[in-house]
Amino acid sequence: SGSLPALVAAVRPTNVLTSKAGVDALSQHFSLDVPVQAVPSGTTMELGDIRLTFHDTRMLHWPESMVSWLDDETGEVSKRYQVKTFEFCEHVRSLGPDVEVALETSSTGLFLARQLKSCGIAVVLVDSFKGRRLLEAVNNRKHNDKLDAAGLMLLLAKGQLEDIQVWVPDDPTVELRDLVRSREAVVRQVVALRNQVRKMLGRHGLHCPFTDLVGRGAREWFSQLGDQLPKVSKDALLLLYGALLDLNARVEEFNRLIEAQAAARPEIQLLMTIPGVGPILAAIIVAEIGNIERFERAANLRSYARLVPQEVQSGERMWRGKLVKHGNHLLCWAMIQVAAHFASCKKTKDSRLTKKY
Repeated sequence: SGSLPALVAAVRPTNVLTSKAGVDALSQHFSLDVPVQAVPSGTTMELGDIRLTFHDTRMLHWPESMVSWLDDETGEVSKRYQVKTFEFCEHVRSLGPDVEVALETSSTGLFLARQLKSCGIAVVLVDSFKGRRLLEAVNNRKHNDKLDAAGLMLLLAKGQLEDIQVWVPDDPTVELRDLVRSREAVVRQVVALRNQVRKMLGRHGLHCPFTDLVGRGAREWFSQLGDQLPKVSKDALLLLYGALLDLNARVEEFNRLIEAQAAARPEIQLLMTIPGVGPILAAIIVAEIGNIERFERAANLRSYARLVPQEVQSGERMWRGKLVKHGNHLLCWAMIQVAAHFASCKKTKDSRLTKKY
């Protein structure tokens, strides 16, 4: 949208067509030299042999962000209002220099934080779980977007967001996280389909003798089912099994992409020197930790990786339970896998760590 004035100057159209909401947005952010016309949703327009139909898709992307601001010099507090997400950076720039922005962690919040940082704007990205507790105290346990925007602004002005501030990942980290997290999502579907296939076989008194359902032996076994199942159930099972094979092939494609990343990243190769750590686990650890220097102490990293036990204290007594649930679950899984592989690896059988733990 920021290139619209240059596009209008180059093309010199007779008018600009947009939605009703777009007319207001363009008038607030640009001074165009051509008329801006609102087109109702469903309108059809003929351009020679081409027919255009306009559809209002305002919910195609998350459309708006709630904003509230405080002027440090005058103490003026703005009314809470909404800004289109794709116009957010330009709007913040229009507020003047030395602007500091506070956002809660979310998919949209991370996107906006990265965009603002690329524009040289100071950003404070806060942990949504911890921030919720502070906002409840500020807003007397009331919660909505408008109250949260005003609450974040007040907490930022008082300097109370530093302790719950989180790191904004850089572009290479975001790309690697997209890769390993997408693989994890597909792996979860593979596991669910594998369990569903075994359940369906069990309902008909059948059992596949092969542990690996996508291996060569299992594929031959499924191809020779014959009349052991009713026709409808057999068709359903084979479709389910075909979906399992397709998703497993996607996992292999993800593995190849991750291995290519591992070959190009020295930090992943360094982790792979640990016995039992392959490219997948190493890539997950590097992606989820990001910049290791953001952790002041090892205890902070352990907490982020969910590797600390829950503690309940009453007087002088303390009970420790299961691992905490707040943190990075994928990093926690990867760390546990590394420990298990290290303990069972032949190279580390006589190591001090294996003997101790």
